[in-house]
Amino acid sequence: MTLEEEVEDLVKTTAILEAVCGERPLGWDHTGIGASERSFQLLAEEGYVWNGDLRDDDLPYGIVRQRQDIGGDPHRSRTTGDYSWFNHGLTSETRAQRSHREAAQFFQDTFDAYYETAKREWPQLITFVIHPYTSCTPERIGALDRMISYMKGCPDVWFTTYIDLARYWKENYL
Repeated sequence: MTLEEEVEDLVKTTAILEAVCGERPLGWDHTGIGASERSFQLLAEEGYVWNGDLRDDDLPYGIVRQRQDIGGDPHRSRTTGDYSWFNHGLTSETRAQRSHREAAQFFQDTFDAYYETAKREWPQLITFVIHPYTSCTPERIGALDRMISYMKGCPDVWFTTYIDLARYWKENYL
């Protein structure tokens, strides 16, 4: 997109989301590969606090563009989302499916590795991504319930939203 098209798209999208949800969005997650180089600046200028387009780390970080900042809340899609848990992380329509029991075990193994790293080294982030068309069947909802219960049984695990995570990270680490 040209700069003008990107600004128009951002302004229109923001207005639509605010009208539908009743409050202005503070975060942005692009459905494609990622944002353009100028997108972070435009988002910061429009009052956005976080961006979830980045797939390059497990921890949030600040993105600074021309004296505007916005928090990056990245995630590793291959290990921390329902596509990976239930579909072996493949993105084509002909994916190998895991059963709900296999998915819960895969998630527990992933969580345990992140949790142990957090205890030894530094905080870890698992983005709990759920897509209704992937995960909202009775057996998969049950697996998700077991995953959440398992995490809740571990000390020092924080369940939060992207906006609260971005604010916390900015206040404490940036």
